[in-house]
Amino acid sequence: MSERLLELDPIPGSDYRSPRVEPENSPASLTASPATAPEIVTPAPAIVAKLAADRIEPVRDETGRAVASGPGVDADDVQRALDDEKLAREAGFAAKPQIFALGTPVNSLGRDNFRKSRQQVDDLPLTLAAMPALRNRVRAECRTIVEVPSNELRMLDDGRITRGREPLAVTRPGWRAIAQQVTKGGAAWLEKQAPDVRAWNFNRLIGDHSGSLRLRVRRSQSPKAETSHEIWGVVGPRYTPFDADEAATLIEQIAPDARCDVTYDGYNLQIDLVWHSDIKPEHAVSGEFFKSALRFRSADDGAGRCSNRLDAMLWRNLCLNLIIVDQAGKKILRQRHVGDAIAERITAGFERGLDSLAPFISKWGEASQERILDEYGLDADGAFRALVQARVVHVPGVKPEAMIERLTRAYAAEPDNLTRAGIVNAITRAAHSDPWSYGATEDLEATAGQLIAHQRVFARAMADYEPEATSA
Repeated sequence: MSERLLELDPIPGSDYRSPRVEPENSPASLTASPATAPEIVTPAPAIVAKLAADRIEPVRDETGRAVASGPGVDADDVQRALDDEKLAREAGFAAKPQIFALGTPVNSLGRDNFRKSRQQVDDLPLTLAAMPALRNRVRAECRTIVEVPSNELRMLDDGRITRGREPLAVTRPGWRAIAQQVTKGGAAWLEKQAPDVRAWNFNRLIGDHSGSLRLRVRRSQSPKAETSHEIWGVVGPRYTPFDADEAATLIEQIAPDARCDVTYDGYNLQIDLVWHSDIKPEHAVSGEFFKSALRFRSADDGAGRCSNRLDAMLWRNLCLNLIIVDQAGKKILRQRHVGDAIAERITAGFERGLDSLAPFISKWGEASQERILDEYGLDADGAFRALVQARVVHVPGVKPEAMIERLTRAYAAEPDNLTRAGIVNAITRAAHSDPWSYGATEDLEATAGQLIAHQRVFARAMADYEPEATSA
């Protein structure tokens, strides 16, 4: 017996009226208007057949997991997702399972988000271009360690600390580190006091303090600083310096061709070496591993127990929009600033991290290395001639053939597989290995950075190259 919607019964204490249903042949239903019955539209048989034919039906593999199957599903894409899941598990990554059946193609929004994700990584500079700027910034701080007897320090009412010479500004982390050496209450107790009272208490407490403090001192980073230098940390007696500029040089040597995202706030450093899948967005699927990274973090002020940390990461798409994404992490290195082999241990950590990501990096890099020979039909000599001919690489007073000879010699010192990064790396090497006029070294380094950051400049020079036009 069918049922029809009649009227709304009020709910006590509410303006809402809930539907009351009566049997179709009941007396109440005889007074109901036929117009109140909902109309049900039945799709045409052809439409129903098409919807059924286009539907993706998941099947179960031998482990009981749902795997996409049916029209619109590419078997190669499903197999790639299965293989990558196995590789991630074998490498020690505990990635979350996807929401939809593994291998289900992403929708139009997912394809757009995949393109954006890839573009964001492509827009990052290569390590070879990013590290010099970081290295120069840190070296400009002129960091040093000054060991002083604790009881010789005095605080002025304005918060600066002196030893009878030029007062030094104290950063907030530096102040907290010093205060913790003076009193168990640390900075929190002293910071609540008025400036003159705080200075009086600090000087009274530190006057009774025995031993010495190893202060991390550098040029003042604040443009409003009234002193030339500042205290920004306190380190222990076993502390071994391995600052951010040394880390930059090390990482530049380990992975010069990786895309690089650098964050440095004057205290903490984070460097992400990033790789992205090079598949076409139309082939992205649910369960896709599409991005990987090695994240290096460092603090040089002596405040952290683990000053150098390295983690490997994998990003996995869990849905069809590439919005719900899992970031699986794996600890690679936890290293304190202690001992004489810090660089060696960090290098070994990066090697382990690269090994864990190698199956993905090698697959993703097959189509994205931009080999000069394949893309433009040039060898190393031709690439340098193209750059010199276009005056992209130019030093006043150096003839084209002499410039090409210097660049070719620099490339021969460390040849690669004829990639753009290898050609640009030769420019940087030549800038330091050959004698140049004043300012030319810096100009060549800047040129190398531009060629890494702006691919179009490099591509235009290669495409416009005319062999017979290069003059001696």
